[in-house]
Amino acid sequence: MFTKDELKEILISRIESDEKLGYQAGSGDHIGHIDYDLDTFSEPIEVEKGWLVSYEYLTVVTTEFTIWPENPPMVYRHKKAIIIDEYGKIIEEISSETSIEESGNMFESIQENDIDY
Repeated sequence: MFTKDELKEILISRIESDEKLGYQAGSGDHIGHIDYDLDTFSEPIEVEKGWLVSYEYLTVVTTEFTIWPENPPMVYRHKKAIIIDEYGKIIEEISSETSIEESGNMFESIQENDIDY
């Protein structure tokens, strides 16, 4: 069995290998940055091949055009399930789903009256 920290390290390693993270140049030499946040993960469930773990994480894409709140960053939610062997090696990805989050719902809106001048 894995500790919570060991499991978190396994999942972070997987996310970092699955996603193209960091600064990137897009079309027309526009710069963007992709980061992630491991949101939740389940307790490992023993299955025939090893341990089944499901997890969710967010990837956040900001660009030079990201201006909050008018043009917030793009946020994607990823839901995945994997099987890990007894040594912590990922042996199979069972499912994968990606959806776009409503970026405006991710952040509290700032009202003009809330700003001290």
